[in-house]
Amino acid sequence: MIKPYTIISTRQEVSGTGVDFSVTVRTMVDEPGFKDVKLSTSKSFIFVPEGEDIDNYLHNCLLNSGWIAQ
Repeated sequence: MIKPYTIISTRQEVSGTGVDFSVTVRTMVDEPGFKDVKLSTSKSFIFVPEGEDIDNYLHNCLLNSGWIAQ
């Protein structure tokens, strides 16, 4: 799987893992007389509960929030 996000750092918390990550989304801008690619980047933090796979949890959260599409 090609990941649309990058895990910057992780740290153990009391009941899970704190994850700093960045995600970049590429969209097409198609307006009259103008076509281009727009890149939107966000850096954020997410708490992954103990026992959860970090990649799966982060991927599902980004899907549910609309940052990435299936």
